[in-house]
Amino acid sequence: MAKRYSGNRLAVLNGLRLLAALTVVFYHYVALARPWGHPTDTIFPTAHKLAQYG
Repeated sequence: MAKRYSGNRLAVLNGLRLLAALTVVFYHYVALARPWGHPTDTIFPTAHKLAQYG
């Protein structure tokens, strides 16, 4: 008979989905220059180096 899992498994999955969505938002605001109007490597020098690998 199959084991039944509690709701914790779904909570972990939702947490991973949230983390993935925030990572995408971070990439779009730090790696792309369109939202700021200036090169993002001058606005966010450290974060840009991390986000440029997408």
